[in-house]
Amino acid sequence: MFGELDLDVFHVEVVLPRYVFRATCKPLGGFLTYFNDRRRNYLPFENVTIHPLSPMRQLEVIKQAKITVRRTEMVSISVLSEEEMGKIRILDSSREVVFYANQFAFQGALHVNSDTSNDDLLDETRDFYPMKGVKIAPLEKMASSPIRQVPLMLLGRAFVTLYTVKE
Repeated sequence: MFGELDLDVFHVEVVLPRYVFRATCKPLGGFLTYFNDRRRNYLPFENVTIHPLSPMRQLEVIKQAKITVRRTEMVSISVLSEEEMGKIRILDSSREVVFYANQFAFQGALHVNSDTSNDDLLDETRDFYPMKGVKIAPLEKMASSPIRQVPLMLLGRAFVTLYTVKE
């Protein structure tokens, strides 16, 4: 159906509650719109390498040509290259925030409207919010952990337990 379209390819790292994987994805349309489209329950990824997060998991690294992932299970989606980040349009206004989500702390510049209240940064208008210059810190021992610093990341609102705005 979309075989004739020339789609942008992004190298990403996706954190799930129990796994982290690196892959390529070809969003149909804008990157932010694609991941926030609530009509898409599952999203495809190609050239995938899956790592378990827990040291207690018996699985080793798994490689797959293609997988499909439930969108609402994604804690974060990181774009791994500055060049690819340049293809993604996000708001100019940002705030330095530390988020605690799942087993991680994420610190970076959250891009939201300038008039958004600090108490309501992650409202229900989106499922994923863009952050730039993100530092990722695991909060517990892990078998594999995500890359520790990424140029751009989408944070899954549903997994955020608490946050603090750096004033």
